[in-house]
Amino acid sequence: MKFYTSAYAPNPRRVMLFIAACNSSSQELGMTVIPVDLAQSQNRQPEFLALHPLGQVPVLQIDDQHVLHESVAICRYLGSLPALQQAANGLWGMAGTDAASDDGWQAARVEQYSRQAEWELLMPMMLAFQHGHRFWQGKKTQIAELVPVVTAQAQRGLAYFEMVLADEQPYLTGLELSMADLTLYTALHFGKLAGIRPDAEQVNLAAFYQRMHSRFSEVG
Repeated sequence: MKFYTSAYAPNPRRVMLFIAACNSSSQELGMTVIPVDLAQSQNRQPEFLALHPLGQVPVLQIDDQHVLHESVAICRYLGSLPALQQAANGLWGMAGTDAASDDGWQAARVEQYSRQAEWELLMPMMLAFQHGHRFWQGKKTQIAELVPVVTAQAQRGLAYFEMVLADEQPYLTGLELSMADLTLYTALHFGKLAGIRPDAEQVNLAAFYQRMHSRFSEVG
């Protein structure tokens, strides 16, 4: 397998966090990690566009005929591999097999918080970075007026997750790490680059970030 990634890009990092949370590594999975230099527009070269016509990372090339693009789709595939399956099921909230049991409720909550972390926090942060950072000048169309709108959305997302974590629980769904936590941590980590951070009063988010960072700080 070949995994195409880029420094500082949040979605490829989410895949690497998933692998680490399954107590594995790219080396153990036989995955070759290939960096793509977005600053040099390597993602716009014909060779890369043949893998992903939208020119985005991450990309997982399983073989000559099987290629996956989206980070969660890649995590779903990797989680189906025997080496990761048991740990991955726990991250999806499905440690057992009976969908009608508490596992069904837990899996639904993992999906809920994961989607909210992506759409209410990570996505507006990515848009703020895309439209407001000099890195994308000349590479993407930038609309400066959009930055305060998506920044305000991200700030509402931060306030929401500060409330969710207010019950003195270590993770979003309780005591167990899940994919939702990996998505939220991805957003908080990327927020530093986008210039959007929790404020000083959001102590639950700060504690959550430190808890996650102490475990996953070495993940690229």
